Amino acid sequence: MLRCRGSLPHAVCVVPKFHTAEGVFNFLMLLHWNHHMIKFLAPPLAAFLLIASLSNTAMAAGASEAQMRWIKSALAEKLIDPESMRLSKVKIQKTKDSVKSACGWVNSKNRMGGYAGRVPFIVAIMERVEFAFVISIGSTDDEKIVISRMCSKYGISLQ
Repeated sequence: MLRCRGSLPHAVCVVPKFHTAEGVFNFLMLLHWNHHMIKFLAPPLAAFLLIASLSNTAMAAGASEAQMRWIKSALAEKLIDPESMRLSKVKIQKTKDSVKSACGWVNSKNRMGGYAGRVPFIVAIMERVEFAFVISIGSTDDEKIVISRMCSKYGISLQ
């Protein structure tokens, strides 16, 4: 159970330990009752929850049409020109759980109107509720390294 002290957005919370992605899903559904908690807790906890809950023995596969729609929708919120989005080498972590990670490359136009160059991304997909959210887009060299390592840990090569 999530235990918090203080009031949002400055609450201090103790996060439960998850053994499966299903546990992550159930935790996020508990938070659903209070959209303020989702707003402040979901972004910083997303990467932690996904990393803490997913298996090291995952296998990668191509994304389905529905998964691609969810991925595009999640990435569109983070891009300057979402209409220019170009995705490549998108792979999905295969698990029996309803929460999966998707890795790939995204390229889109910048404020100057030119393509910025492809960067890696990692997105969490919650199939049960047909929703996805961006964990990170590799804007810096350090972020690119971290995303590549996270994806390879789950059997998804970005090479």
